[in-house]
Amino acid sequence: MNKVILIILFFVIFCHQAFSQEIQNQEILKLYDSQAIYIHHDVFGNWYVKNAEILPLGRFGSNLIRELAGSKYALEEMEKAQKKAKKGFIVGIFATSIALTGTILEIADVEYSHKREAYISMVISSAILAKVSYGYKQSALSSMNRAVWLYNRDLVSGRLKRVSY
Repeated sequence: MNKVILIILFFVIFCHQAFSQEIQNQEILKLYDSQAIYIHHDVFGNWYVKNAEILPLGRFGSNLIRELAGSKYALEEMEKAQKKAKKGFIVGIFATSIALTGTILEIADVEYSHKREAYISMVISSAILAKVSYGYKQSALSSMNRAVWLYNRDLVSGRLKRVSY
């Protein structure tokens, strides 16, 4: 009789733990579905998705950084991403200005010594700067992805601090 009671007690405890674990998993999934973020790419640019809604990243990820405010490590990574994005933007402006200067000088048919060499050097330097700019922008996007991953990790682990605006 005692063995039967122990077996029933063990079975009840085991079922209770399994049931409570399933409820906890469902709560985590609901939280993840509504609060998790991911980066979305399409032909119109880069966006982020939260709660099945596609939202703009903002200039240098300014909108995304507001979403990540509750996660310390995600914010640190996002600050790195913003610095890289700003560097990419500045280098891109320089590349564009050099390319436009070369094009305007060529169209205006301005006469100066070493015209051909100057034009070739402008084209090459603008192409190199454009490539550097692209590298910074891709690195920034990679850091944003890492920041989102850190945010989602903190969300699931329960370490996310709620921040209201």
